[in-house]
Amino acid sequence: MTSSPGVPERSEGEEPSRPSSDPPPATAGTQPWPRLRVPAIYGFLLGIAALTAVFVVARGQAGFFEDEDAGTVIQDFASHLVFSRCVWRGARTEGQEASAYSGEAHLEIMSEWMERDVTFALPFGYSPTMLWLLLPLTLLSVPLAYVLWTAAGAFAAVRMVSSSRFHWVVALMVLISPIAAGALALGQTALLGTVGIFFLAHRTLAPAPSDVARHWRHGFALAAVLWTLGAKPPLALTAGAAMLALGAIGPVATAVGLTLAGAAVLTPWMGSGWVVDYAHLIGTYDRVAADPAFAWSLVPEHMSNLRAFLSVDLGVRDDLASRSSNLVWILSLGLVTLAGWRRRIDPPRVWALAILSYLLFCSHVSSTDELLLVVVPALVLPWGSEPRGGLDYLPWIAVPVGLLLSPALGPAAGVRPSLLWFVELGMAVWIVLTVLRRREAST
Repeated sequence: MTSSPGVPERSEGEEPSRPSSDPPPATAGTQPWPRLRVPAIYGFLLGIAALTAVFVVARGQAGFFEDEDAGTVIQDFASHLVFSRCVWRGARTEGQEASAYSGEAHLEIMSEWMERDVTFALPFGYSPTMLWLLLPLTLLSVPLAYVLWTAAGAFAAVRMVSSSRFHWVVALMVLISPIAAGALALGQTALLGTVGIFFLAHRTLAPAPSDVARHWRHGFALAAVLWTLGAKPPLALTAGAAMLALGAIGPVATAVGLTLAGAAVLTPWMGSGWVVDYAHLIGTYDRVAADPAFAWSLVPEHMSNLRAFLSVDLGVRDDLASRSSNLVWILSLGLVTLAGWRRRIDPPRVWALAILSYLLFCSHVSSTDELLLVVVPALVLPWGSEPRGGLDYLPWIAVPVGLLLSPALGPAAGVRPSLLWFVELGMAVWIVLTVLRRREAST
């Protein structure tokens, strides 16, 4: 780690200081029922996760099943676990030219799993890092692995919500929303990804430890979490850009090294052509260019981003909408990184704008990834730092209300254009205006 993400507090007129990782402990007046806070968090989140997992497993939905209206329904986690298991067995690369990321391999894996010939599959859009993360679970049955995966997400969420940066009641409202329930039922990475982003933001906003041993442990923890987020490259790119803007170069470099080394080790199992096949897979993640085996699973109508606004609401071809959306995302993320590096934006808002750039513009953001929105007010308006009042409540209220306006699940399901997207746009505009007002006041 070449530089510390934390610096001492500065005097008036100098660059803004980096806040500590957590605000001062909240008083009884700022957090309702302080003695019940932690038990309530554990009870709600673990209880909801347990009920969801039991319900899914008891109904035989931890895998694939037939639905009268939807036909064959495939659970995301089960599909990705089966894919990982087949890759680790090497069953898809022995004597075959196509890599594990090819459409042909996906169909063979799906046909073997369902014990019949199929012409559809859920694309494994994750990087090779996900194969390492799922390796221990490939030794277990799908239902048991799903239960453990869900429990891991719930425990991680408990740790996040227990931070005094969160208003725990609002956070629980978010994590029991229809979007969160859908993420748990499908076994998606949204909850763990949200916790990972918060961990990185929380740690990089804190002064780096002065003790050498703790300094290295701090840097390795950042690198390890960023490496795990690399299972979903757009999310890792977002986090890595924010970390670079705050000077955490060492952990980012370490995470990149771990990712490349892990991918190299896995090449014999994935096939020598996996890089080309993976680039093609994620580069054609749209309804126009996608392999017919995958196109059915791409539903921009459920998304709340620029791609969906262009494709679904304005009628732009989905491939053009996806490329345009990603271009805007990369440009906006680059501007945030540059402004943060040059200290034109204070560190909490660097993270907040990076997250909002991802949610608003990245074409790969699914409906359940919107849970990441809850991290934004926790960074820019940490609840435990001081009593809140007036307009300061709006960003916190906007998160649970906004998630209820998702076009994928909840009361506003099917409503287009996405009302959630406009909520996120409003939050981004508010943060930008706050930055501009602060800069004007300082000059």
